[in-house]
Amino acid sequence: MAPCMVAVLKNETSGRDIFAVVYDNGCLPACERAAKGLGHLMIPLEVFSVNSPSNFSSEPPLNRFFQNLPRRHRPERTVGWTAVVHFDIKEASQPLWTVTIMAGDVRVEEGHRGKPDCVVATSQSVFLELVTGHTSPELAFLSRKVSISRPHVMLRFLKAFDRAVEVL
Repeated sequence: MAPCMVAVLKNETSGRDIFAVVYDNGCLPACERAAKGLGHLMIPLEVFSVNSPSNFSSEPPLNRFFQNLPRRHRPERTVGWTAVVHFDIKEASQPLWTVTIMAGDVRVEEGHRGKPDCVVATSQSVFLELVTGHTSPELAFLSRKVSISRPHVMLRFLKAFDRAVEVL
């Protein structure tokens, strides 16, 4: 069963946002059920469809992912580390993104800015499968569905953010 939506949920206790993949045909009620299933006090903040983003928002899911990335940042994991990561997401309405980590802060910009420490290239469909947890990053890399110029930089980059939580 393919995921039908991704929800951004907020943990009321910690204040942290997480992404949840919801396998249900409902919308907000499905997200509320998923949040209760996690055993936390969660409030749905945003909901967007993986298969047809226009059902829930005019903003494409890829753009939302990048715009919300700073909220998932774990600054304690990037102390003293600086990195510029370029993303090239083919087939996307906005295919080029830059994520800069510097002094415990994260900046996301449309387009490519600065000299990259790592370049990630893939299709939009594979990228959305990766960020929703539907595809393993290791499998996507080994099967050449995603190209990563410096895998060790990407491994550290991934540890700098809260991972998406998959809800079945």
